Parts: sequence; structure tokens; C-alpha cells
Amino acid sequence: MNIYFLISVVILSLVVNNDTYTTAQISKKLLKTQAPQSNPKVLEKKESLLSEDIIPLIYCPNPGNTYNFSVESSVSQTLGDMFDFKARTSAHTSMQLSIDKNVKKQLLLIYKYDKGNVSFDGLSMAGIPDTSFTTNSSLLPETQELINQQGIVLERIHTHPSGAHIPARSEQLLQSLAQGARYFLIEFPSKPIKKDSAWKITKIDTIHTSALEGNSSIIMNTNLHYVISDISVKNGTRIATIQCSSHSLGIKGTAEQSGVFLTIDGEGTAKGIYNVELLTGIPIDAQLSMEYELRMAATGQENAIFPVTMNMDIKYMRTGFSGNNQQLHSNPKEKQSKKIK
Repeated sequence: MNIYFLISVVILSLVVNNDTYTTAQISKKLLKTQAPQSNPKVLEKKESLLSEDIIPLIYCPNPGNTYNFSVESSVSQTLGDMFDFKARTSAHTSMQLSIDKNVKKQLLLIYKYDKGNVSFDGLSMAGIPDTSFTTNSSLLPETQELINQQGIVLERIHTHPSGAHIPARSEQLLQSLAQGARYFLIEFPSKPIKKDSAWKITKIDTIHTSALEGNSSIIMNTNLHYVISDISVKNGTRIATIQCSSHSLGIKGTAEQSGVFLTIDGEGTAKGIYNVELLTGIPIDAQLSMEYELRMAATGQENAIFPVTMNMDIKYMRTGFSGNNQQLHSNPKEKQSKKIK
């Protein structure tokens, strides 16, 4: 509509009503007749509403749900300045997480792994040529975990050994996969969370692994710090992005390699990032990196200590899902989040 015509109509209506108005008053009347303008502050408030919510963060997937993940793990090692030894082992496999039961706020989880593609590089000093191969069976044993809604492990059972024939001196690769499995699910705080919420978790785990010509038993003492860095919606799924870090990792244990028994101790750091589905608590993806400064010595030769720098990286990416996220056991409070005043 022509703006001059609109002005003339408004002025005419004012004259008919025998009222007199100043130019400023007429302009005010005109503004009231136009379509309401969007308020950028209101839009900004709506966009930030997700990050202002207080949300209960719990594990509550439905029984029968199955989540599929691709898993990538790598381990890099160096033997101090005296040795020209830089080795890297890596593996790629897939993991299936099934929710067997969800009773009385306790969940029974079943982890199953497929065969893995493994590669070795730089291990010629250890008698292992550079090579790549596919394992004859699963890389890690099938495992059952009983957890509560906070993610605290109440019981863990290895139901079936992996049976994978992996060359000697690859225990570190299995350790990386096993450690990643222990930290795949975060132990949530007991109180509801919001953006910038932070909490600390202390874990003590004993991890046993077995390869073709050796095995290991490692005790890990970990202090982890978690913080909610973002709360968002991606592809219709409400997600909490959680950063984790630690400057206090302790490791101690023994390992056998081709008949040689080693003692291991050291310390390290960790960092990671998780994108967690708020409806169920199950990760969409996760990435964890650990760096250790280790001291290794052969049994009976403890005076000959070898310094080892080890970097472990593991990544999880959800590749599939089957089940129902809308049943009885979906988070009943997630949809009723409260806004901070």
C-alpha cells in the first residue's frame, strides 16, 4: 500500500473525529497501525532458554533399546631420549550396547564387540613388522554392567572372553579399548544440571587384558572433572555437551610379554568431550585422550627402569539405534525443566 495514501487516510479519520494532533502524535498513531515488529531481545531469550534450563541428568533408556557405535582406538609410544622407538597401534571395531532391564532405577547393560581391524607401525624393535589385519573374533569380551541412574557401576561381569588372537606386545592397544569402555558412560552428578554445571568423580578400576603371548593387570586411579559446556538441540534431539579433564591419573600394575614380566607405574592427564542425549543419558558421540609418563622395569631388574611416554585416544560415534525413546522409562523430568530466575 502507498505510504502517502495510508497517511492521508489516518489524517482524514482524525479530522472526522474533530480531534487535533501534533505531527509526533500522528506518527505514533501510524506506528500502532503497522504490523508488530519482532523483538530481538525476545528472540535472543528464546534461543538461550535451553542453556538456562535446570535438567535432571540420569540414565533412563527403555528396556529393549539397542545402540550401535563405531569405535576407533590408537596408542602411541616412545621410549625416552635414549631409544629411537616411536610406535603406534590402532584398531577400528563396532560396539553394540543393549538395554536388557530397567527395574527399580537400576539398568542392566550388555556390551558386545565385533571383529576389529588392527594395524601396527614402528614395532620392528619389538619384533613385530608393520602390518594390518582383521581379528578372528571380537576385540573385547562381552560385558554386562549393572548401573544405577546416576551411572555408578554396581556390578560388572565379563560373560564371554573375546578369543581374539592378537600378537604379543599389543596389550597397550587392548588397554586403550578397555579403558575407553570403562569411561564410555559418565558418572552423572546427583543434582540436576544446567549450562556451566561442574562436578568431580574419583574412579579406581582394575583392568585385565589378554593377548596371544601376554596379558596385563593394571590399576587405574582417576580424578576427573566434568563441566556442561553447552545444551542444544541437534536434529530434533536435545543434547548436553560435556567436557572432561584430569591432571591426576595414576596407573600401576604388571604385564607379561613373551615370558618377560614387567612392573609398571606412572601418572598422566586426560581430556575428553561427550555429546549426551538428555532424554536417555546415552552418548551420541564421545572422545577421550589420555597421556601417561610411565616407568617400566623387568621383574628382578628393577634398577633398569625404562621411561615410556604413552598417548591413548579413543572415539565413539553412534551409528544406529533400534527401540523406542517414548516409552514409560524415558526421563519424566526432562520435559519439565525449570528456568533459572
